[in-house]
Amino acid sequence: MAAPPACPRRWRGNALRLENGVHGLFNLSAENYRIRDIAKEIQKIVPNVKVDYQDLKFEDLRNYRVSAEAIRKIGWEPKYDMSQGIREMYAVIRENRIKDLNNPIYYNAHYINERHSKL
Repeated sequence: MAAPPACPRRWRGNALRLENGVHGLFNLSAENYRIRDIAKEIQKIVPNVKVDYQDLKFEDLRNYRVSAEAIRKIGWEPKYDMSQGIREMYAVIRENRIKDLNNPIYYNAHYINERHSKL
């Protein structure tokens, strides 16, 4: 199942509970967000957050829009929105539940490389 980087873990768990016999790769997404929109939502939730905007020296023409139409056709619907995901992440950080932010488990590429090297 392909999940956007900001996809809450709860969505993935909910999707895995679909009826047996469902096969394929699916995007899990409530809607498409721009980084700017996510930053603005974080500012609403996390006190004293300052966002610095940078002008790009080039225009990135890549399209990162995803569609969850395929998985929605078989009954999946998101149960959490971006605000809830931000609140959950903020609680984890505030409660110091992540002890080592440099741990490869928090970086997909690093984690996969580490796991692959042990095989």
